[in-house]
Amino acid sequence: MLVFINAYRERREISSEELEAIPCFGIMFWIFYLAIQYNGYDDFSNNYFNQTYLKKWVSWIVHWERLYCKF
Repeated sequence: MLVFINAYRERREISSEELEAIPCFGIMFWIFYLAIQYNGYDDFSNNYFNQTYLKKWVSWIVHWERLYCKF
């Protein structure tokens, strides 16, 4: 993540508040991504979208939260 932030800073300013929000936006993105897959399940028959798949993604979200978020 630091590589992205450093490259971004070369082009634009970013405030400390915005930096603190990035991990939260990451969690929101993954929840949004899972919602898209869930909502499209009946239309596209995603065979991989099951309980095991959800547990894997939720564990990644929890891991991200533990690494980067300060709730």
